[in-house]
Amino acid sequence: MSLTMNSKGVARRSDFVAISAAMIVPTRLCGISLYVCDQEDGQYRLFRAPNVPITLEWVERLEQGRHRKLFVSTHEHQEFQRYLQENIKEMVADESIPTTQRFALLNEVVRGVLGKELNSSDLDASIAKTEEMGHHVVELVCRSNVISSELCKLLYHDFHTFTHVANVSYYCVMLAKECGITAPDELRKVAVGAMLHDLGKSEISGAILTKPGKLTDHEFRIIKTHPTIGFLRLSKRTDLSFGQLMMVYQHHEHLDGTGYPVQVSGSEIHPWARICAVADVFEALTSNRPYRAGMNKDDAFRIMDRQMGTFFDVEVYEQWKTLMQKH
Repeated sequence: MSLTMNSKGVARRSDFVAISAAMIVPTRLCGISLYVCDQEDGQYRLFRAPNVPITLEWVERLEQGRHRKLFVSTHEHQEFQRYLQENIKEMVADESIPTTQRFALLNEVVRGVLGKELNSSDLDASIAKTEEMGHHVVELVCRSNVISSELCKLLYHDFHTFTHVANVSYYCVMLAKECGITAPDELRKVAVGAMLHDLGKSEISGAILTKPGKLTDHEFRIIKTHPTIGFLRLSKRTDLSFGQLMMVYQHHEHLDGTGYPVQVSGSEIHPWARICAVADVFEALTSNRPYRAGMNKDDAFRIMDRQMGTFFDVEVYEQWKTLMQKH
């Protein structure tokens, strides 16, 4: 598939996928056409052809300008994903690339992997991929020079399930570290558990998951089955810990026993599930949904403040709030 361009380099088709300018690594992004979208007329214009060299100076000017978001065609996005996945281990380990830039690259790979694996029937391969991604997430998020608020700026905030679980995974690792979980192996388990926490939604109709209006009582009852569905798919596996399974099963349980699926309360809720609950709600409130735009973090905190101690663990929530307001 090719894009139809006019003499001014304007693409007539809107089959584009957004990428962050922070993902552009000099000399590494070869063979991909880059586009920008004109905010006035909504047209996509060719910004750099595949054969135009990308220099460090060009990347710096791009990040300082108004086009922090670039686009690739849907067709080339698949090639772009393959390239990133094949090279992500090297890129994550490359100390010459700024940490935030490596995180942007990793985020694109994580979203691509989860977008494919969450709907895969091959659960063994899916978990192997999430474990690989969890290793990279912990390696970058837990670096001593990482500022959490800087990483958050690089996240996508659309309503796709794979975007949501990717963001929740980053948030859970940040929050778990803030709560005193420092062993890399434990943090990797938290990252993977978070990536799997909405696995049950793969068996729920997309028409319900992306419905632009209010859900009916029947539709909401269907939504509330996803923790159980996910848990049942994973419960007999020997390569997942109890804490990871509880992140899947209990992330919608509330301290006061009003949550779902089984209304457990207090100490019955696993500590990792409490972390996941805070990250899950914060991500949902601050990201775009079919029925509303994402909130800023202050508005999200005002809503969550009212649920502290009833829905959320007080200490976990306060740690998250402090972390997000620290910088």
